Amino acid sequence: MHGDSGNWSHRILDDPDGTCRVEVTDEDGEVFPVARQVSHGQAERLIERIAEESRSSRKPIKVVIRDPYFMAATVITLKRLPI
Repeated sequence: MHGDSGNWSHRILDDPDGTCRVEVTDEDGEVFPVARQVSHGQAERLIERIAEESRSSRKPIKVVIRDPYFMAATVITLKRLPI
């Protein structure tokens, strides 16, 4: 089932500079770095947007996180938010 949260996972990793990195493990078990130098709030919102896009487009997470246009637009927009 596309967008099923049981088939994928994510990690928000704290970096020494006080920012976070985000890694997503897709349905096939591949770890994919999706963002860096974001705040914890921005990282959480990014994960929500990825899940939301997967559900609404009915695409698997592995397709969503590898879509350069969606990811670039989403990360750029999130980095502008004061969260």
